[in-house]
Amino acid sequence: MRKLPLIGAVLLPLLLFASIAGAQTPTASGGAGEKIPNEKKEKEVDSSGGVDVETGFSVEHLSNDFAPWREGYLSVSKRFRSRRAIYGVYRVTNRVRQADNEMTVGFYQPLGRRSTIFVEASASPTHRVLPKFSTLVQFEQAFKKGWGAQVGWRHTEFRTARTNTGIFTAEKYFSNYRAAYTLYLTNLAAGGGTSAAHRVQLTKYHGEKNSFTVSAAAGRELENLGERILRTDVQSFGIGGRHWINSRWALNYSYNFTRQGKIYTRQGFNFGIRYRF
Repeated sequence: MRKLPLIGAVLLPLLLFASIAGAQTPTASGGAGEKIPNEKKEKEVDSSGGVDVETGFSVEHLSNDFAPWREGYLSVSKRFRSRRAIYGVYRVTNRVRQADNEMTVGFYQPLGRRSTIFVEASASPTHRVLPKFSTLVQFEQAFKKGWGAQVGWRHTEFRTARTNTGIFTAEKYFSNYRAAYTLYLTNLAAGGGTSAAHRVQLTKYHGEKNSFTVSAAAGRELENLGERILRTDVQSFGIGGRHWINSRWALNYSYNFTRQGKIYTRQGFNFGIRYRF
């Protein structure tokens, strides 16, 4: 009984944020922490509706005397039947000794029995390190025998640069697994050229809603250091998962390691707790 006031104190700001975010944009998104999971298997299992609220944090330690990165987030998501979903995320970050906050909203809308469109928008009023504005449109298509494809386009504006990224994913579901490959092609505006990055991912599902994921990525990436944006070679590795304690409570967790060229290496963890109404 003593836990009820604490739960209410946490959930009330989350619901308030959801209503504010929905009022700010007619189109009303991560890891922000994980938003609506993109795996179609979970969307099919979890299609009965409900509201999820989640809060979490991440800490990453950097080499070469860079200050640690820290982030906290609050998210609200609502699932509807027939694969429809909407979500909002508020996050606060601290990177290179600069603090930022950001709001993200997004939704999934089926276009048919096997097709879905995904739209997301985010904005940061401070945008010292985070983008001041970003939009994403992605089309998802399911095929027979567990195959699927995703094609998306993201436009991002920083203080000193603009980027456009094409996202191309091929995926395969088999047994209790999902394997996926993603190609990212990022163009830096004003003659900055194009960078390519690759990501592979393997997810194992256990039980009805639990999952564990291993991923690796490599390529060239644009890194925002506040005053300038650098193009560097990047290699990264991550593991993470979601575990439902019962029908109401779930834990999200992840560990990642990133080598950002010769600038630094970065490693850390993310932890989140989710409640379902």
